[in-house]
Amino acid sequence: MVLLFVMGIVPALIIENVVVRSYESRAVSQRTVMVRNQCDILADQLVRRGYMNNPTDEVINAEFDMLTNIYNGRILVINQDDRVIKDTYNLDLGKTSLSQEVIDCFSGTETSLYDDAHQYIEMTVAIRNTESREREIIGVLLISVSTVEINNSKRILEWHGTIALAIII
Repeated sequence: MVLLFVMGIVPALIIENVVVRSYESRAVSQRTVMVRNQCDILADQLVRRGYMNNPTDEVINAEFDMLTNIYNGRILVINQDDRVIKDTYNLDLGKTSLSQEVIDCFSGTETSLYDDAHQYIEMTVAIRNTESREREIIGVLLISVSTVEINNSKRILEWHGTIALAIII
């Protein structure tokens, strides 16, 4: 009897764990792609509107505010001198940003990191001069977006799995 009990419970626990992890991975991947696409479009607008030389452009700043409100996040715009020229939280404005991710992005490697423990995704997007043939990197967007709702959905899935397992038992 105990053997049958264990043979039913263990596979159910494994399946629940696989489903929850699969959901989390897919949700984080989708969120990352959506934010990166939005930031690619925004980076092009920054170049066209000359934002790197004039970070007071109200249209661009309104788009930053909208994006940070939608994704409950933060955006930093860093120029070629490694200075933060825009911070949607206004905490690091004018400071030097020497994080490894920013350095890598200026070298041509955009990054993306999911921090499950702190519930955010951090990524870098290169701001390329689309008006020149070389498309040199003239700045970096450093973006952090919340994953609280993904983690809340994950907990709900875990709870539903626990209830289903209790019913099976």
